[in-house]
Parts: sequence; structure tokens; C-alpha cells
Amino acid sequence: MTNRPLLALLLCLLPFGITVALTQNPTSLGDGIRHLTHAQILSQEGVYSSDGWGDYLFTGYFSDHSSDPWFLSHIVLIPLSALPLTHGHAGLVLLSILSIALSLLLIFRSWKLPPGTQAVLLSLLILGNTQFALRITLGRPVFLMVALTLWVIYAILQRKHIVLCVLLLLATLLSHLFVFPLFIVLTGVAWFLTNGDRREAVSALLWSAIGVVVGILIHPHSLPYLHYLSNVFFVIPFLSESLDLGTEFRSESLYATLHLPFIALSGLTVVSALRKRETTFEDIHTNATTFLLCVCLVFIIGIYSWVRFVDFAWPLVVLLLGFICKTYPQSVSYTAKALLPSFALQKNVLVPVLLLVLIVTGVKVPMHFVKNDGERNLHALSALMSSIEPGARIFNVDWDTMPGLFSQRPDLLYARGMDPTFDYVWDPDASILLSALKSRERYLIDWDIWREQITEKYESDYIVIRDTYDQEVYEALSGEWERVEKGLDLYLYKKGVES
Repeated sequence: MTNRPLLALLLCLLPFGITVALTQNPTSLGDGIRHLTHAQILSQEGVYSSDGWGDYLFTGYFSDHSSDPWFLSHIVLIPLSALPLTHGHAGLVLLSILSIALSLLLIFRSWKLPPGTQAVLLSLLILGNTQFALRITLGRPVFLMVALTLWVIYAILQRKHIVLCVLLLLATLLSHLFVFPLFIVLTGVAWFLTNGDRREAVSALLWSAIGVVVGILIHPHSLPYLHYLSNVFFVIPFLSESLDLGTEFRSESLYATLHLPFIALSGLTVVSALRKRETTFEDIHTNATTFLLCVCLVFIIGIYSWVRFVDFAWPLVVLLLGFICKTYPQSVSYTAKALLPSFALQKNVLVPVLLLVLIVTGVKVPMHFVKNDGERNLHALSALMSSIEPGARIFNVDWDTMPGLFSQRPDLLYARGMDPTFDYVWDPDASILLSALKSRERYLIDWDIWREQITEKYESDYIVIRDTYDQEVYEALSGEWERVEKGLDLYLYKKGVES
């Protein structure tokens, strides 16, 4: 049945559809709704009307170096931004899944993999890794880059270097994460060189470089974008470990380790192919097996330091599995017979096992997001901000509250909104004051002095702060600020009222 892959895809989408049906708010108050809100503004005022994130921030790094590192991503999101925010965000989740799944499906079909194999691999992609499934449900445009990265690998394997140029140009405009496909290109260049194919190596490198350079040149904020890139990749990764490096700069060693059995299985299949003389040591390098294994290993190792590698690593592992099935079909069967007991090779045993794995994730995804739906209530956020006059300056003490606040009031100016490491890049003293809120030695802090220093750094009309800090923090604020609203886990303070 040639329709098996599409049927598997549709069935695997059910948990995500259930999640959307049972929730009344976006699955995350994070990056996704911020990008959708900005896309909506671009659709109303013109794609070149904005100078970048600095339009919405009254202080901090982006107020001095305004740029839009996700320029093309925002253009892609414009149709979704026309929908109500919750629906648009659900559309972004669907777009993320389909962009990756359909890319892999087209690649697998070009490799002429059996429909049953394609169906299994697509099922593994969507529901075979719980962490990946949960992250893709957060609805962020990073997954557009993941899909493009798959095509970069395909172009390298097909030696389509002009296509590489176009893909790298698009990647550079999509976001700063173009460094991921660029790294893969450099790995491909090394693969060409070790194959003795210097001409292919030079051509791939040259065309890819042209794509990146042209992408930066035609970016509407070229110079600020370059400044941003230099900080993201050459400054921030080397900051002190004691700083708050944001939610993405953290290790996920458990999830990284869960990828390794699939790499080991691929390696065992190659060993079987060598033993069965289905291939040779020279062939496993020339046919790109080593290239793909190296790429996957690097991305898996990357998860140990940067959780964002998860978004790329799992689709790359599934691509590798498809490549192994295409290149070593006899050895796949031999390896399965060698590793599994005879009864497990019966379809009536393997199929239920696979279904069990998929069902576990398929149940966990809706449960995870439905139970916390009330914590993402957009109406509560809107009510919190409803009394604020347009153009007011908001000192949002917690940087990750900006997307939710911005989605309801894009007419205001915010103090923070991007990765907290940019606070340190902009003003180390301000960053230290902010980190004091979570310091283990905060009992030594004079919070009245802290209030004076922090409000001097962030001169604002209102303060939005979570309700999770020590009571002394709120008592210090009450000296010059009045608490006027409470919504979700946030307090709103207004300036200029003596207690």
C-alpha cells in the first residue's frame, strides 16, 4: 500500500489535534506567539517597516543594535498571523510537523524505500521521541530551519551545489541558526576532501559561502544582524557559567543518551554489511555513511551543552535510519535477526511494541499541555495589561514574560524580551542585579538599595514581576510603586505612588 506513509502521518497527527481541541490557549507563552505577533505587525505595516526587535524594547542590547534575526521566518508566518493567536499558534505547530515530515517523506521516496519502512520512520519521527514531540508542540519557527537542514544534507548527497547556495541563502534569512546547516556543509566539504574529490569540495564551499554572504547582504538589517551574530556565537557561549544563560543553553544529557542506541544500531548494521561483504570499508565512506554518522553524532553530543540540538538531532537520526535501510537492506534484516529473539521477529510482536512506544508519547503530549492550560490564559494577561496607556515603558523583571505580554500589548515598550545573556552583553551590572533575585545569598541583600539601583538601570512606568520571589522584594518595591493588578502568576506595579 503506497498510502501507508501518509496514513501513518495522519494518525500520528491525532495527539496534536487532540491537544489543540482540549486547550483554549497556545501551548506555550514563549517564542512562538512573539514571532506571530511580530509577523502580524509586519503584515499590517509592511515587511520592511520594522527595524527589528528594538522597536518593542526601550532599553537593552536590541535598543542599541536593533535587528530581526528571524526576518524570513516572520514573512513565512504572516498568513498564520491573520488568524486568532491561539489558532495561528496551532497552525505553527502543524506547519512545524508537516515541514519536517513531508521533507523526510519526499527524500525517502526518492530513495525508493518500501512504503512500510517509510511509514515506520515517519511514525518514529513524530511520536518516537517524547522530548522532540513536546518541543515541537511548543510551536516555534526553529523547525522551519530543521526542515531546510534536511534538504541541505540531501543536496550534499546529490552534489547539487547551486541548490546548496539557494538553501544557505534562505537559511541565513530564516534565522541565525543557519550555522547548523552551514556546519553540515563544512562537514560535507571535509567528506569530499577525504574522498579525494577536491573539485566537489571547493564547489560546495564556494556556492554555500555565496549563499550566506548574499543572505546577509540582502537582509534588511545587515550590519546589526552581523553584530548580533558575533555576540551569539563568539561572546555569549563563553560567558561565565554563573550567569543565567536562558532556557536553551542547558544540558539535556538524558535525552542525548536516548539517541545513542539508534546510532549504535546503525553502526551494527554497517558492521554486518562489512561481514556479509555487502559493502567495503572504502564504500562506507564514499557512499556517505560516515558523513551522516558524523553529523548525527555531533548533534547528539551538542545536546549535552545546548538543548536546542534536540530539535535537529532527532530528525537527523531518522534520516540516518532511512539511509541505512536504503544502502544496506540485507544487513538490516541480518542485524535484526542477530539482535532479536526469533519470536520478536514476528509481526504480531514488533507491531504492538512499536504502537506502545507511539501511544505513550501520543498520550503524554495532550496530558502535558491540557493540565497546564489555565497557566497560559491569554485573557488573564490581557486583563492585567488593559489599564496601561499606549507607549508606556514596562520593566518586565522576568525576561521570558515578554512574549505573552507583547502578544496582548504590542503597543508598549519592554525592558527585556530576548535571551537573558543579552542583558549581560548590554550592561553586566544590570545583569548582576537581576540575577540577585535568585541568588543563594539573597538574604544578605538590602532590597531597598537593590530597588534604587535596578529602577535606575530600567527607568520605566510600570513593573511586571512574578509572584515567586521573596516577600522582601515586594516590600521594597512598595516604597515607590503601587501594586495595581494581579494576573496569572504576575504582579503589575505602577510608578509614582508613595506607600
